[in-house]
This record gives sequence, structure tokens and C-alpha cells, in this order.
Amino acid sequence: LFEADELRRFVAYLPGGSALAAELPGGGVSKAELTWQAADVLRRHGVTRLPEFWASLERARPQRVADIRRVRAGGR
Repeated sequence: LFEADELRRFVAYLPGGSALAAELPGGGVSKAELTWQAADVLRRHGVTRLPEFWASLERARPQRVADIRRVRAGGR
């Protein structure tokens, strides 16, 4: 859904985002690793349980709403 710099900004703008972004790996990692680590950070901190997170994600990527809702519902 995001390029690496966009993902870092998205995480940073979430509630508590400064602390969440600080847990992300440095700039030398692959986009895949950054994405994996971001998902882990968000899950561990309970962010993915918040409706506001999903609403923010849908606003950021309105063309992917169906995919986002499928992931939220537990599908792939």
C-alpha cells in the first residue's frame, strides 16, 4: 500500500505515532522488512484493534478500501 517513506509518515501521524515510529527499523532495510516490522509494531501496541487506525488507512488509500476491509476481517 505504501512506499517506505510514506509508511513511516503514516505510522508517525497515528496517535502515539512518534513512539511507534521510533520502533521501526532504520533506513537500510528493505521495503518488505519495513512493512513486516511496521505491522508487528502496530499489532503489538494494539493499534490494529482501533477503528481509528482502519479509518485512517482507508482515508490514505481509498482505492484499496475493499482490500483493507478484507484484511481487517481476517481474510487475505
